Amino acid sequence: MLKRSAKSDVRQLALIQGLGTPKEIFRGLRNYLAGQFVGATRDETLLDELLKCLFCKLYVELKLVPAIKTEQPLTEYAKTIGSIFAKIREDFPDIYNPQSEILLDPETIYRVMNDCSFSLIDATSDPIGDAFEVFVGSESRSRSGQFFTPRSVTDLLVKTIDPRPGESIIDPACGAGGFLTSVSRYWIEEGFSAQEISKFATDNFFGIDKDEYLVNLAKLHVSLLTGGHPNILCGDSLALQDSLLPVREKADNEGFDVLLANPPFGVNIVAARPEVLDEFELARKWKFYPAIEKWIPTSELKKQVPPQVLFVERCLYLLKIGGRMGIVLPESILSNKSYRYVVEYILQKSNVQAVIGMPEALFKTSGKGGTHTKTCLLIVENKGGNSKEKSTIFMAEAKWCGQDSRARIIDNNDLPKIEKNLKLAKSNQAFNQSSLGFLVAIDSVQDRKSTRLNSSHTVISYAVFCLKKK
Repeated sequence: MLKRSAKSDVRQLALIQGLGTPKEIFRGLRNYLAGQFVGATRDETLLDELLKCLFCKLYVELKLVPAIKTEQPLTEYAKTIGSIFAKIREDFPDIYNPQSEILLDPETIYRVMNDCSFSLIDATSDPIGDAFEVFVGSESRSRSGQFFTPRSVTDLLVKTIDPRPGESIIDPACGAGGFLTSVSRYWIEEGFSAQEISKFATDNFFGIDKDEYLVNLAKLHVSLLTGGHPNILCGDSLALQDSLLPVREKADNEGFDVLLANPPFGVNIVAARPEVLDEFELARKWKFYPAIEKWIPTSELKKQVPPQVLFVERCLYLLKIGGRMGIVLPESILSNKSYRYVVEYILQKSNVQAVIGMPEALFKTSGKGGTHTKTCLLIVENKGGNSKEKSTIFMAEAKWCGQDSRARIIDNNDLPKIEKNLKLAKSNQAFNQSSLGFLVAIDSVQDRKSTRLNSSHTVISYAVFCLKKK
């Protein structure tokens, strides 16, 4: 339980507490809880208590329970929240066991509920992802190559991929469930009912993560928004071991309609054991044959392969023929000479629809937190016998993504304009080509021809995507 100060007036403190973005609010609550919680010091425990309160808040927002009377005595207020949580516990036994309770004292429950004055449904950020970043810390995640995707990016990819109800959707590196919740919000905006979205999430949402804590957080995250019970599993997407057998069987039999992912990346990460590497073409050494101008895999395995390379192959394997994929990748995958064979593999297996360069600030979370790794968004369709080859690739370069290098929200954001231009390009409508959207002939990419480009195309261009001869 939390300590209680007889001299404190939590209502007055809440009134004078400066409110800001969800992330700013969570920082204040994290510092408060860290100083007051007796019996636990781990940030994961503090986050668990916060999320219980947020789940109660969602039930109130969705009007699944009566509105809370804020002027009642603190003990009665806490009992009201406790009764809401009891209903949540019954509705979601896969997340909370029958013994689960909110451990916060009445003052702190009021503080948390009052400070979290934003709407979980209408928030412009991803509150649950923000809470995880604040409480557990991005720097500890970055050591394993995990950086949670800003909502501006998950929303852009979801709107571009346009997943439809009834389609199977998977995120093989789901983290806290950001992509799946973006799909949910997308359907809410399109007017589907809460009952429909709950069923869609239960039947068709799949997620995988190696971190059991993240798996539970992702379940809670999606359930918070949809009321559904998503199929989120703990396991290794690269190995697809026994715990992930349903995913492997689905991939082998038909595949998934939609894949959205921001896989872990880092050259020093040991992504897979040798026996797992043996399953991947991209884990082998590739050789370029000038006579046919192609890269072809050899039988020799590399000793170590970055996870972002292996995830390219795994993600395409999970997709059905004609399935659509939106993935966040380090831009070096498409621009670095040492990864030319990966681009060749992508072109062999898919129809590339778009490559969108992201600013370096995208995955910065503080002065030292996060990463400056330059990333891009790759949007493809799994190639099949009946697939119509695209004649052009949409490319763009975002200078601003709606946040600065300390993850603070700013007005500058190129992503809405890029999204608009991409939609026009997909529907074969004219648009003003610039760094926020231009078309590249696919033949030039496949034939590795060099072309001089307008200066507005300098960052994402043939130099980024095309294979160049040595």
